[in-house]
Amino acid sequence: MKQAKSGFTLVELAMLIVIVGILSAIVFPKFAGVNGESRSILLSGVESALKSAAAMSYAAYLKDGTQAEQVMVQKAQVRLEFGYPAANDAGILAAAKLPAADFNISSETIPLTMNADVALVEDGPNSVQVVTIRALNAVDPSACQVTYQAAMEPNSRPLISRSTNGC
Repeated sequence: MKQAKSGFTLVELAMLIVIVGILSAIVFPKFAGVNGESRSILLSGVESALKSAAAMSYAAYLKDGTQAEQVMVQKAQVRLEFGYPAANDAGILAAAKLPAADFNISSETIPLTMNADVALVEDGPNSVQVVTIRALNAVDPSACQVTYQAAMEPNSRPLISRSTNGC
């Protein structure tokens, strides 16, 4: 009695490899940009969260009516500058409650310049605080970020900007 052979022939395996190769060539490019797009959408949400946190903080500041340096927003003590959250951990980051593990967050003081050649004194009245929130694993982290610049004078608003070219 002959025993039936089981398994695939070499031709069948070659055809399977060709079919998988064709499918991956069609499907992979469609999903290749998904990560960058998701980081871009994530940063859009971060930008909205910062704008909402700044607006809620300013509303609490106006409601307080005492020119307070701190207000309570969503059960968090928020440090203010000119009625808006300061650009640091105790300011906008406390108000927005962003999960630090999901982003690369940095805070720095940048001197303002009068022209391209002359920088004014850092950490003085001629400097500004900036928080930068970058998406993790971006192609170009410096072009995949949201920045929050604190209000610089009374009756001015903080500047919030988003860059997603490098996501």
